[in-house]
Amino acid sequence: MGTTKSKEQEQKINHFLDTPITKLLDTSKDVITLRSTDSLGYALSVLHDHGILSAPVLTEQNHCFGFFAIDDILLHFFDILKLGDLKKIDAKAALKVAKHDTIIDILNRQNYQKNVILLFQNTPLSTVLRSFAQGAQRIGVIDSNRKLIGVLSQSTVISYIAQEETVWSEIPDIPVSRIATPWSRVTKVSDSKTAIEALHNLHSENVRYCPIIDAKGNMINHLSISDFKPIYKVESLSILWRKVNKYLRDTKETEKIYHIRSNASIKSVIRRIHKRKVHQLYLVSDNQPVGLVTLTDICKGLFEHYQVTNGRLSFDASSSSRLSKDRDCRSNRRDSRIRRSMDLMFPVVRNSLDKL
Repeated sequence: MGTTKSKEQEQKINHFLDTPITKLLDTSKDVITLRSTDSLGYALSVLHDHGILSAPVLTEQNHCFGFFAIDDILLHFFDILKLGDLKKIDAKAALKVAKHDTIIDILNRQNYQKNVILLFQNTPLSTVLRSFAQGAQRIGVIDSNRKLIGVLSQSTVISYIAQEETVWSEIPDIPVSRIATPWSRVTKVSDSKTAIEALHNLHSENVRYCPIIDAKGNMINHLSISDFKPIYKVESLSILWRKVNKYLRDTKETEKIYHIRSNASIKSVIRRIHKRKVHQLYLVSDNQPVGLVTLTDICKGLFEHYQVTNGRLSFDASSSSRLSKDRDCRSNRRDSRIRRSMDLMFPVVRNSLDKL
């Protein structure tokens, strides 16, 4: 009887993992794209008008060359500013000139080496899960003519998992603490820093988020790479020289800090992330922060737990116990751009949690 149930479970998971990724795409929306010959100024206007952090870049042959993201813009800005005296440099004058640079020139100047992932529309979901587990942030989906028809993100996959009733009951109850980033590895920014200094810190530490702390080490705000959307407008650049906490108060609405118990299961995390439409949750024990779990962590936890290989399921009951132990060994082998995606560190402190 137990063997029959085990086979039924495996069939359900394999059926889910074999789902063609086109089923996850929202075909009612057009894909916002850029051309490799577009200027930085035009790219900034497109990203600003649509409120997005990245867009696929197409060649003259309409093939997807890669993605132009806010990270690439920030790297280009830092290259122009030369990271000299951030308080005195005439950034507005320099960046007005840079608006005429083309996307292809910018990416080539950065020795663009991103592993651009393009998958056919009938590719099984298991392949996407593997890519996201390895740190990919977005994947282009193409048809049989190699035309880009959509883009998948980690949040798209997690939301699909949360809503797929046929497989939800088979999602493992892995303790979230085994896949989360520990508190000890958090990058912090002092509230005495300016926004551009904080941005430089994110860049130099290869992270996309960090807490803003006061002189006592208490978290008073939270900084994300997405908080720098104002750079889409060159005329707004002067606000980057404000103190980081004032910059955040002036440019965005107050965000809640969502958290979950450190002994919660991965299923609870998926459900809460889907409900709140966030990309990460803080882990809390006795109202104290102990870590953070991200979408990448979830994808990696599921992938390693089920040991997905060649689109099929091979359950390994012992794999979950190795997740935490293997984490540091794997991180040492990551490419620097992959580290930026995977080693996301998000702390939170008692003062912030009391306000939830």
